[in-house]
Amino acid sequence: QDYYSSLPIGATNPKDYWLYIQSIRGLVCAFCGLGFITIICVAAHKPGRGAASGCAHFNTALQVSAGISAIGVFVGMLASITKSDDFVWAQLGATIEDGLAQTVTMWGWSWWLFVGAVAWSILGWIVMCFAFCCAGSAEKY
Repeated sequence: QDYYSSLPIGATNPKDYWLYIQSIRGLVCAFCGLGFITIICVAAHKPGRGAASGCAHFNTALQVSAGISAIGVFVGMLASITKSDDFVWAQLGATIEDGLAQTVTMWGWSWWLFVGAVAWSILGWIVMCFAFCCAGSAEKY
């Protein structure tokens, strides 16, 4: 908590970003929990049980929204940090390529893993739509 309460490090007027971090944690937990609930809803789906598919779509919509919101809060936090007068852009590199490499390092592998998980959930939502649309009707069974 001390680290996120005074960013950027060494600034004369640091800001407290602990609320950002807590918001991101809550949104990521919601993303994971809703993914688990969606798995249960998809597993409960069978022809003639349309409520399970509707519940799965609703949970997936909430899951994707939580994931995109978490990404947005994190990017907003980084944007706020870089707007500080004490933030030294020269530390990010002399060229655009060096700056991009440093920014990617600052975001870390967990950032890219979460962005991939959100993209995967969007792709899974599309696949789920096709699976529910192409499922047989209750009369066949």
